[in-house]
Amino acid sequence: MEDHEDYRPDEVNAAAELGPRVLARVVDSGVLLLAFLVVVIPTLMIGNLGGSFDLNDGFGAFSGPRFLVTLGWTVVIVAYYALMESACGQTVGKMVMRIETQGPDGERPSLEMAINRNLWNAFAIVPVVGGLLGLAAAVSIVITIGQSATRTGWHDRFAGGTRVIQLADG
Repeated sequence: MEDHEDYRPDEVNAAAELGPRVLARVVDSGVLLLAFLVVVIPTLMIGNLGGSFDLNDGFGAFSGPRFLVTLGWTVVIVAYYALMESACGQTVGKMVMRIETQGPDGERPSLEMAINRNLWNAFAIVPVVGGLLGLAAAVSIVITIGQSATRTGWHDRFAGGTRVIQLADG
């Protein structure tokens, strides 16, 4: 097992409860919203000064500009979770809640595992029903975590056996 500075053997089997996981997700959503407001909105406003970039053109997410923004932002969301989890084992929300994502071997998940674990966020790019699909995926994740003795959701199993553990205080 690779040495990690903050690795403690007594934490290996301490599965994180659903509450801290949901709160971590809320914190991460706030981080992503802030990034959206600081980066994407001003970029769209600057691009719209000439009047040629209108997100309301077309039918819903089928319009070119709106679809491109949705696609780009979806990539950012999946990349945020996947890169943070594979590089650090934690997103900002998980750092705040003192929980960590691990691969099946107790190491940080590989990038591929982390992408698979968070790929459900890409439902947002499905025109018209993407939001509902994402909500259904999130609800089913909560249900499967709650029903699992190991507190793993279907997305953890889809990723090859990732899990989220509670770090010891200290």
